[in-house]
Amino acid sequence: PSMYLISIPFIFIGLLHTIYNSFNNIKRKVYDNWSIILFWFCSMFITGIFLGEGGPIVYRMNAIYGTYLLFTVEGIRITFEWLKLKHVIIAKLFVKVVAFGYAVFFLFFVNYYFRQYTQDTYLLDYFNFTYADVLSYIEDHLDSEVANRITYIGDVGFSYIYYLGSTGV
Repeated sequence: PSMYLISIPFIFIGLLHTIYNSFNNIKRKVYDNWSIILFWFCSMFITGIFLGEGGPIVYRMNAIYGTYLLFTVEGIRITFEWLKLKHVIIAKLFVKVVAFGYAVFFLFFVNYYFRQYTQDTYLLDYFNFTYADVLSYIEDHLDSEVANRITYIGDVGFSYIYYLGSTGV
């Protein structure tokens, strides 16, 4: 639900435009910011493919969404510029339709994330510990050198950070 279907054609348009411009700029030995973004995308994509034993490890590829966003914006811009050459009114209508589409998809996302997803996952097991549970786990399951470290407990309800800090991660 976090990648909107309306973005897919714009991602491809932006990616193809970036590839074309980057190769031309490399041939002409001209610096281009989009070449860096293309290398970023390629490095994330290749790294993600080779990290997993049975397939890509998706959570290690989260930075690729930054390039998706940039390619989407570039794809929308390229499409708008192309439509503006044909007819200005169509280009303005295109912007309104795309903005409306993203607004509708955003509302679907908000509904899913704050209603359905929250109901399905409320009280996540890994984040539903009291501080006493965390401290007793640390004392019972870890080496005495690690378990005897000072653990600072604040007002925040995220006990996992204290576990991570106590284990030296």
